[in-house]
Amino acid sequence: MDLVEANPRQIILHRELGRLLVLAGNESDGIAHLRQATDLPPTDPRLHTFLGLGHHQFGRFDDAIAEYTLALELNPEHSIARYNLTLAQLAKGESDLARQSLERVVEQNPTDALALNNLAYIAFHIEHDPDKARSLIERAAKASPDHPLIKQNQKRYSAEADSAPEPTDEDVE
Repeated sequence: MDLVEANPRQIILHRELGRLLVLAGNESDGIAHLRQATDLPPTDPRLHTFLGLGHHQFGRFDDAIAEYTLALELNPEHSIARYNLTLAQLAKGESDLARQSLERVVEQNPTDALALNNLAYIAFHIEHDPDKARSLIERAAKASPDHPLIKQNQKRYSAEADSAPEPTDEDVE
């Protein structure tokens, strides 16, 4: 902490210390350092994405969504912010908004395996459309054939199912 006090305008120090504190479960100090990093150059979308991730870690999805949205206003092509926005929307139960955001990620990058995986998740578990889920997960598997989550979901969604099973936290990334 002495290093940050000696260099209060060092963005990287605030960003990294904030990230570490968030990972350690220290919400108030972690978010404070991430906020300090975003305040120094308020136009850097990456820093707002980091702050959004900090809020997300503590279940503060509205705050996370606000930071991801700000990052996207600063850079509409910032796919990491858009991808994390969809995860926060899913966590809030806003599956239609999440699907639309993921579709924008796939428009920007048609081989984004994790976006395709999460679209398959929505199709299978929320829309109860196993055919659509299989099609999406096959595209994800083609883009990233060795990703363990995609391989797992490929097996799950390929199995014939009359109704979608209950989702687990491990189904999305």
